[in-house]
Amino acid sequence: MPCVLLYGDSNIGKTQIIAKFARRHPDEIAGVEHRKVVSMQMPPTPDQSRFYTSLLFELGAPFNAAARLNVLENLSREVLSQQRDPGYGK
Repeated sequence: MPCVLLYGDSNIGKTQIIAKFARRHPDEIAGVEHRKVVSMQMPPTPDQSRFYTSLLFELGAPFNAAARLNVLENLSREVLSQQRDPGYGK
């Protein structure tokens, strides 16, 4: 399964599930960092722009928060593609 969204009410164990998964799937394999788990807290009134800026922030990618939505979306896809395949774009 390439992607899972975990959501639910407060205090039901979502963070514990994510932490356990992250421990069982370390980010580093043979000296190369891979992000298997990206966790972020969404604001009470999320929108697409806030989603992509939060995602890019958690991925550690440089970005302009004032960029247009399509730019943030394309950059997010690019960064996630590189995370999935470290040889992407070379």
